[in-house]
Amino acid sequence: MSTILARIVTTGKTRIKNVYDPTCGSGSLLLRVAKEVEVGDFNGQEMNRTTYNLARMNMILHGVHYRNFDLKQEDTLEHPQHANKRFEAVVANPPFSAKWSANPLLLNDDRYSQYGRLAPSSKADFAFVQHMLHQLDENGTMAMILPHGVLFRGAAEGHIREYIIKDGPSQNAL
Repeated sequence: MSTILARIVTTGKTRIKNVYDPTCGSGSLLLRVAKEVEVGDFNGQEMNRTTYNLARMNMILHGVHYRNFDLKQEDTLEHPQHANKRFEAVVANPPFSAKWSANPLLLNDDRYSQYGRLAPSSKADFAFVQHMLHQLDENGTMAMILPHGVLFRGAAEGHIREYIIKDGPSQNAL
């Protein structure tokens, strides 16, 4: 699956400015993108401290200079560490149906405000989608793996899905 995601975000390119994975784990998906094209900067965030440290070590072991990667250890949905950056390629395999706070205050966050609804606290799948769309550069490409439930669940998720399909995220959010 990582090869497919990497090829989707690099199709027709030989070099990309940057790549971002908001749930980077050990960094293997970021490094997989680099097997397809030359990558300027690698960016990612990982909540688990041990896995975060493994990702940094993985970058160095695979020849990525420390100046060319910006990996952060923190909860991506609650405390995004790359909020002011936009990326040419965004890839992820987030934890399926993870729980998150869905704090109503997040409706004021640029990542979620235009949708008018938050993903439910019991399933953060669409929160990851919204976050990634926000981080995507205007001409960027995004690919992620999600559980099939995102295609048919109703309530807030149905509302967010319909908004993405009909209206698309506003360019102001990018």
